[in-house]
Amino acid sequence: MADTANSYLHQLAARTLNITYDASRDINWVDPSDGSLVVFNLGDISWVLTSTALVWLMIPGIGFFYSGLLRRLTVMSPPLV
Repeated sequence: MADTANSYLHQLAARTLNITYDASRDINWVDPSDGSLVVFNLGDISWVLTSTALVWLMIPGIGFFYSGLLRRLTVMSPPLV
């Protein structure tokens, strides 16, 4: 069932978005305005999404740091050293 749905979604995407998949499962898209080939590497996309998730995890820590929820001694020790 999953293979059927997966292939159906690939066929639907290929028809509506003008994309194809190569042997390494990367996404190939042909720009209709000038005919140039654009390749979206799935490894690059996954790394960008992973980095984004790590930054989102970092944001509350910076908020705690600037809001003063950490001890003042810990906050002030790096500039004094």
